[in-house]
Amino acid sequence: MENDILDSLSDLGYEGPLSNEEAFAKALEVGPKSLEYTKLVHILAEELKMLCSLEENVSIMNDSDESSSFLLELSSFLKELGCPYKKLVTGHMSSRLQTKEDRILLLDYLVSELMAARMVSVDCVKENTGMQIVMQESQTAKDLKDILITLKFNKPPPNISPDMLFAKLEAKLKDAIAKEGDLVGKPLYNKTLTDKQWKDLDDFYKELFEDYRLRRETLITRLECTVQSFEWSDRLKSKTDIIQSTYRPKREQLKLKPAVNLSDFLAARTDLLYVEKTSSASVRKNTISDVNKVLIGRVSWMSAYHHHHHHHHHHHHHHHHHHHHHHHHHHHHHHHHHHHHHHHHHHHHHHHHHHHHHHHHHHHHHHHHHHHHHHHHHHHHHHHHHHHHHHHHHHHHHHHHHHHHHHH
Repeated sequence: MENDILDSLSDLGYEGPLSNEEAFAKALEVGPKSLEYTKLVHILAEELKMLCSLEENVSIMNDSDESSSFLLELSSFLKELGCPYKKLVTGHMSSRLQTKEDRILLLDYLVSELMAARMVSVDCVKENTGMQIVMQESQTAKDLKDILITLKFNKPPPNISPDMLFAKLEAKLKDAIAKEGDLVGKPLYNKTLTDKQWKDLDDFYKELFEDYRLRRETLITRLECTVQSFEWSDRLKSKTDIIQSTYRPKREQLKLKPAVNLSDFLAARTDLLYVEKTSSASVRKNTISDVNKVLIGRVSWMSAYHHHHHHHHHHHHHHHHHHHHHHHHHHHHHHHHHHHHHHHHHHHHHHHHHHHHHHHHHHHHHHHHHHHHHHHHHHHHHHHHHHHHHHHHHHHHHHHHHHHHHHH
C-alpha cells in the first residue's frame, strides 16, 4: 500500500522530500504532528481545492503544536470534498489520524481524488471551448445558467446581447407561468418600489438579519453547551465518540448566518400568508415523540383548564361539574378530586388552593414549571395527605395525556 502511494505520488509529479521511502515511512509514524506529512496533505489538498473549486483549505503547519488546527481544517476540507471514510471525518478531533492505517488511508484517498480531478478537468477544458461566457462564472452567471437550463432553453449564441437574452427569457417565463401557474403560485408583492423604498427595505433586511443572526448564535451556543454537558456526565463519558459522530454532521448543517436574502422577498409567494400553528396535527406529526405527547398534552389541558376556570369564585362543586362537562377525557382525574373532597372535608381549603395554583401556573406559561413545583413541595410538607393525593393526581394526569394523544 505504501509503495502504491509513493508510485502514485511520482505519477502526479511530486518530487518533495517524501519521495524517499525511509522519509515517507518516518512521516507516517509521526502523522499529524509531522511537518512533512502535513505538508504533503496540504499540497494534495491545495490542488484539489483549485481543480474542484472548493472553499475550504488546509494550511501548512509551521510547528507541530498546530496539529489540532490542521486536523480541524482537514476535517472541513474532507467534508466539503464528500469523503466517504467515516473515521476520517467523525469522532473527536484528538482521535483522528491516530493510527498508521488512517494516515495511509487519507493519503490514498487524496491521491486517487486528485488523479480523478485532473482527468475530469482535462475533459472540461476540451468541452468548454466556445462557452467563454461560462468560463469565468460569477454567481450571477451561474444563476442565469440555472434559469436557462430549468426553462429548457437552447444554448444561446455566444454573441447574444444581455437585453436580447432577458427579452427572450421574460417571454419564456410568462409562457411557463401561464402553463404551470398553480404550481408557482402568485407573488406576495408585485408593486414597483422607488429607490428610497429599496433602500428602506434593505435597511429592514439588515436589521432583521442581524437580529436573527444573534438568535441563531445564541441557540447554537446553547446547543453546543448542552451537548458538552452530556459528555461530562459520568454515565456518558465513554460515549464521547458516539455523541460526537452523531451530533457533528447535524451541527455542520447549522449555519450561524440566516440563509435569507433580499431576493427571497421578491420570490415570496402568497402561500406564505397561511401560517400553520406549531401545535396543529399536520405540523406535529413531524415532531412527535413521547415527551412531546406529555408536554403538549399538558399544555393544552392547562389552557382548557384556564379557560373554564376563569370565574374562580363559583362554588367548588359547581366547578367540578363544569369541568366534567367539558373535559370528558379527564374523568379519572376529577373523580379523584371528588373523592378527596368527600372524605376529607377539612382539606377543602387546601384543595381549592391547589386549583388556584394550577390556574396561576398556567398564567405564567409552562416555563416556570420548576418554580411552581417547588411551591407544591412546600405545600406538601405541611399537608401530608395532600402530598399523597397530588402525587397520585399527577400520575393520572400524565397517564391520560398519553392515551389521549394516541387516540388523537
